[in-house]
Amino acid sequence: MRSRGRGRKRSKVSIDPAAALWALFALNVVVGLAVSPLTAVQKVRVVGAPTGDEARIEEAVQALRDKPLLRVNGTQLRSSLEANPEVLSSEFLPNPFGRAVVKVRLRQPVARLLNSKVYVDKDGTAFRSGRVFEALPQLMPPKKGYALGLSVLGSWESGKAAYVCEQIAAQIPNVPWIVAVSERGDISLQAEGGATVDFGSSEGLPRKIEKLRSLVEAKPELLKMRRINLAYPEAPMGER
Repeated sequence: MRSRGRGRKRSKVSIDPAAALWALFALNVVVGLAVSPLTAVQKVRVVGAPTGDEARIEEAVQALRDKPLLRVNGTQLRSSLEANPEVLSSEFLPNPFGRAVVKVRLRQPVARLLNSKVYVDKDGTAFRSGRVFEALPQLMPPKKGYALGLSVLGSWESGKAAYVCEQIAAQIPNVPWIVAVSERGDISLQAEGGATVDFGSSEGLPRKIEKLRSLVEAKPELLKMRRINLAYPEAPMGER
């Protein structure tokens, strides 16, 4: 029988002095970077700031200056910059020598809300802008889907309406289009001084747009008709 008085041998853990010194050195460097004024952000360059928003962005950037690099909250900065609906995304790119670049990416409009200075991007997000854009389709949302100010609200499918605006401008350019969404969600197009094109529901939009493109390409005069019904693109109907 084994004696109960004899305990098990404990394994010894050896510590490499060189590794420990390197770990302490690395920790010291990290702490130094966190508090050292040598890494403080001294100069910030902003790229892509939207017109009219420079003062707000400059205020946000000023808060970065003289802060050690590791104490700069890049997430908070991006959140502040992207509070402007015109800003799609932003990046904070610092280096350890006191310099940083803030890159701002702006939304690109595919339409303008009817009789307003509010634009809509391809995702259906509305924003104001001081930039100058080429002619864009105008978008008329349902009455219950549009509130005063910037907000495009409600359950209407603004993204699908924006898709129609983007595609119709690309596939049948040089026509002043108005894209309208009814209270029930049906989509129609109005060629200025010409035909109203009924797409019906938002289902099968690519097929409906392609059908309209092919019809107009073959017979441009169709846009002078009173009405074109493409709710069922395989069986288009026209009304003079």
